[in-house]
Amino acid sequence: MINLNYLYNGKRAVLKRYPYAQIEARMLQELSAFINVPKVLKVDTNELIIEFIEDNTPFNEIRFAKELARLHKQTHTHFGLAYHTTIGPLFQPNLQNKNWREFFIEKRVLYMAKEAYKENQISSSLLNRLEQFCTKIEKLIPNNIKPSLIHGDIWSGNLISHNHTNYLIDPAIYYAHNEIELAFIKMFNTFSQSFFDSYNEVFPIEKEFFKERYKIYQLYPYLVHVRIYGASYINGVENIIKEFL
Repeated sequence: MINLNYLYNGKRAVLKRYPYAQIEARMLQELSAFINVPKVLKVDTNELIIEFIEDNTPFNEIRFAKELARLHKQTHTHFGLAYHTTIGPLFQPNLQNKNWREFFIEKRVLYMAKEAYKENQISSSLLNRLEQFCTKIEKLIPNNIKPSLIHGDIWSGNLISHNHTNYLIDPAIYYAHNEIELAFIKMFNTFSQSFFDSYNEVFPIEKEFFKERYKIYQLYPYLVHVRIYGASYINGVENIIKEFL
């Protein structure tokens, strides 16, 4: 349950009641050191209250690109996170690993594919092809990269601009290859090419990302969308597999 008109200490706030309230509060507090997010006002076991931020100006993608690049420069010794998080309404496991390929395969692609299979959202045939595709990933994505702190769920619905200041909401954070965040952004054409050009000035993007790697990294958000919204997103998964198998 979400109440966008909740009053807290006489001021408008956002009240969220759901089992992952404490996890979201922790994610917001962690992100707040590096990028603009709503302040956590109160959190209990199943209840989170955050400040209400009015979306009243156009979102500045050029400025945000540089803000996001600076967030991605926050690094760690491992991929994943010290605690498990969520993406939308779904659990997101973050068991830490120094090997990015292993983490991406086991804790992102195959984890979400197996969850979709358990819920009868994908067939055994598609799960088998995803498992086969994962055996090829070592040749398709790099492993010699530094973990980057990512928001994890950037799309237009999670962006707010208040008085020309950019804010992010509804995080799904962990340390990852920064390109997986860019692939999610590219998946829904959230920003124009100007965003990527501006980002590249702060955090250079390898040319392989635009050639094919973005498609590989879109497997995870497509599977997330299959879990949340159903069969309409299966074609996205199928098309990526067909291209590389």
